Amino acid sequence: MVPIIFRLIKAKVLFSLFMLSALGHFHSYSITREQMKIGLPERQVAILMYHHINDFYAAKGNISTKLFIQHLNMLQKEGYHVISVDSYAKFLEGKGDIPRKSAIITFDDGYESFYKYAYPELSKRHLPATDFIIVGLVGKTNGNLHYLTWAQMKKCSSMK
Repeated sequence: MVPIIFRLIKAKVLFSLFMLSALGHFHSYSITREQMKIGLPERQVAILMYHHINDFYAAKGNISTKLFIQHLNMLQKEGYHVISVDSYAKFLEGKGDIPRKSAIITFDDGYESFYKYAYPELSKRHLPATDFIIVGLVGKTNGNLHYLTWAQMKKCSSMK
């Protein structure tokens, strides 16, 4: 199988992310500057979870490219350190440390908009992100929604 950043994660890590999300999770379409300025206690991690980037129609869970870029800029301006899910997993296992004001960027469902809009912006800033893929939908289309292909995921796997 193609080596990709979207690898399977141990159930323990997923459970930890779930538990952490109750403490530091922001919905991507409703995050505010005030939320980012509040900051988090030293060892909590802000998890920004996105679904679909779309400039053409508004729906809950969608975010425009412009707003996504504003989020990335705000993270930088407010002094957040974007870390990978792997770095966080190592921290949870006692095998590493994480910076104060850490954040994790995730995407759900494997929409092609990740490849078209998020990946270029994240790559430009050398920021890691994890996309949780619905494997049964890879390369498929559902109405106006297009899902990532294996080739697109392979290209994104270079993102560290």
